[in-house]
Parts: sequence; C-alpha cells; structure tokens
Amino acid sequence: MRYDISRDAICYGFFMRLLKRVIVVVLLGVILFMVRDDIRYVYQLILKYGDKPSALALSSYKAVIQQKPVAGVKSNLSGLTYSAEDRMLFAVINNPPELVWLTTEGQLVGRMPLQGIMKCL
Repeated sequence: MRYDISRDAICYGFFMRLLKRVIVVVLLGVILFMVRDDIRYVYQLILKYGDKPSALALSSYKAVIQQKPVAGVKSNLSGLTYSAEDRMLFAVINNPPELVWLTTEGQLVGRMPLQGIMKCL
C-alpha cells in the first residue's frame, strides 16, 4: 500500500510553518516596540542619577565649632533640631522640662515650660 501525499498538502504544511514563524517574529517586534520607551527611560535615569551621592551624605558635613555655651541654660540641653521655615534651632532642656529656641549663633530667643512632663526611667 502506497500513500500518495499531494502537492497541496505539502504546500499547506510549509505555509503553516512559515506563518507561525512570521507571527512569532511580529509578536517579538511588537513587544520590543512597546517596551523600548520604558527601557530608554530607565537607562536615562541611570545616566542621570546613577553616580550621584545622596543629598543627605552626612560625611560631607563639618562642624564649624565643636561646642558653644548657651546663655540662660545651665545644663541638660538636648534634642536639638533646626527649622528652616523659622531659621531657628529648637532644643529640649531635661530638668526642668522646657522647650527653648535659639538663633543659629546660639543666642537664647525664648523658652516654654513643658507642663505634665516628668522624667521617665
């Protein structure tokens, strides 16, 4: 018994294999086209920010003076913070509990007692 495969069947199989390959290539092209902008954006971000140090690199800050006595405060000054909006330093005095504000040169501007605050151990 002999099987005779027609020429149309061979052409149809070849055409289907070729069509599958073309579809795969087109789909890959569409995917690359859709993500190329994302890849370019990430690449630009890496170029722009990749080697820059952090804005808060504390190792680059240097103290101009190591310590300065604050007039009107005997001891226990702690919790110092700076307000850029007010251009003032705010600190806490532990005993008696008070909030004080200072100029950036260390001069006492004001104080406010903190009522109801006690030392916690």
